[in-house]
Order: sequence, then C-alpha cells, then structure tokens
Amino acid sequence: MKVRVSLLGLIFFISVTGSAQTFHDSESRQQQNVGYSDPFDTMDIQIEHPAANWPNNNSPVRRSNESAATVSFQQLQHKVPKQALKEYKKGRAASAKGDKESALDHFQNAVQIDADFANAHNDLGVVLAKLGNTDEAAEEFQKAVELAPNHAAALGNLSLTLYMLTRYHDALPLARRALKLDPNLIYVRYVLALSLIAEHGDSKEALENLELAAPQFPEARVIASNILVQIGRRDDAASELEAYLRSAPKAESSRQEIEIRLAQLRQ
Repeated sequence: MKVRVSLLGLIFFISVTGSAQTFHDSESRQQQNVGYSDPFDTMDIQIEHPAANWPNNNSPVRRSNESAATVSFQQLQHKVPKQALKEYKKGRAASAKGDKESALDHFQNAVQIDADFANAHNDLGVVLAKLGNTDEAAEEFQKAVELAPNHAAALGNLSLTLYMLTRYHDALPLARRALKLDPNLIYVRYVLALSLIAEHGDSKEALENLELAAPQFPEARVIASNILVQIGRRDDAASELEAYLRSAPKAESSRQEIEIRLAQLRQ
C-alpha cells in the first residue's frame, strides 16, 4: 500500500533563537544552536513516500565515516559585526511576524556583511525553504554547517532539504550527525527513517526511528506497518495500524483504506 505522507504532516525548519545575545555577549562563544527550541512556523509540503520494499531485514546502510564534529578555531575567534547582528535581529522580528520577504532581505544583508555568520546562514535557509527555493536553502544550510559543524539545527535542516531534493543517501549521514548532537530532534528521526526506506537501508534502524517519531507524526506508524509486513511481522504490523487509527482524526481521508488493510492483516 502506497501512503501519501508529509514530514510532520507539516514541515519544520529549525531557526536559532536567543543567538543574537549569545554573539553579542562573547566573541569566543561557539556559533551553534544555543536555545533554538522555538521553531519557525510550519510549512505545508506534501511528500510522496517511497515504497517500503526491503530486499531483506539486514540490508546494509552505506554510512559515511562520521567522527565527532568540532567547531573550527576560526569560529571560536569570530565576532559578529554590530551591523550584521542588527540585520539578523530585524530578520528574526520579521520572521516572527510572518513577513518572509522582509526576513529574507535582512538575513541576506546579514550574510553579506558577515559571510561567516553561521546562524544567519541557517535562518536565511529557513526563509528560502519556506519560499520554495529548496536548492538555495540547502546551500545556506551547508554554509552554516561548514562554519559550525556542531550546529544541530543546520544539520537537521540540511538533511530535510536533501530529502526533499531526493538526495536520500546524502541526507542519511547528516541526519545521524544532527541526532548525535540532539537526540530530541524528532523530525530528523522521521527524515532518517524515510531516507533509509528510499535507500533500501537497515529496516531495524528505520523502525526504531519511526517508533520514536510516531508520537509527533502518526503517519510513521502506517509506514512502520508496511515495513513490518515486508519482513514477516504481520501481528506487529496490525498493532501499528491500530495505534495509528486511535490517534488519527475520524475524518482522515485514508482511514477507510487503513481499516481495510488492518482487517486483512487480522485474518
């Protein structure tokens, strides 16, 4: 069964809050995601989920050689110019009001003044993504990661944009890096699971991340059910659909189809 899902139902791109004061206070502070827990508004993007056809339960995942990320000496010594910080604050204020075009202008000004302003590159990427400029957004997230390798928000955002660009193999190591830095980035767990499915990767790792993502993304249970059927765990697959139906709205368009699927599994 092919299920149309969206990441989070809606997609979060994580911006950095509280960072302006961090940069202002100390030039030696790392440019990373200190206090970024307040995400930007959500953005409706529907993603056609790849079919969960697993060759076998032990399909290998192509992993990159991931060592612990570190912040460069340049970043430790970097001080954001006052004018760049001023533009960044204006961009944050515009974003909070939902004025994407104004936010775009201010974040672009910030990175033009200071090309090494990692948080500004990340938040510029957020706005670009919301405006539908996914390729340009990925470039900005990449710049933020290059400047601040421990920037969990930028890593997560980059993994999401690469998934949207169908670059699943490239999204995988970035999602894992983001989760090592912040295991609570639930949307990244969903990105990781979907990327593994698209790459015919490790079903166990995909199922683990779908389980962790399910409280926030109920569709994850439907996807997990598909995988469980593929690997012969029909009872567990049925349990996932039952859990989804308990949490799904009564008016959910796919509800009847899922109820039929559940009945078939329980035969």
